[in-house]
Amino acid sequence: MDRIEVASVWIYSAISDFYFAFCVENQKFREYATFFDIMGTEKICKGILLFHNASIYEQLSKQSARQRIEEELKTRWKHSLKKMLKDIDSIIGCDKVKDILSVSFDGFTGKQFVKVFEKG
Repeated sequence: MDRIEVASVWIYSAISDFYFAFCVENQKFREYATFFDIMGTEKICKGILLFHNASIYEQLSKQSARQRIEEELKTRWKHSLKKMLKDIDSIIGCDKVKDILSVSFDGFTGKQFVKVFEKG
């Protein structure tokens, strides 16, 4: 598996989650919008991290790569947005992550969203 294929799968799935969160009109599903925002954010982060850490799986067969990716996600990043952002920080730069965390989204600052995500 190559890094583009892996990152694309994660990012496509994240966009699907964001689409659902932003476009859901049925009130009985509206309460799940924040959950889908959280899932989308996690998937975008994992797509970025897997793209930039491709050496852990690119040389493996497809099945072995999938297992290695799953193992890496479970042990290295788990569901910790703080850990993922820390590692992304080293890829794109501290100032960009700080900018993202200072912006408000749907009434939450980025820092508040991280807290909600971590409790999620």
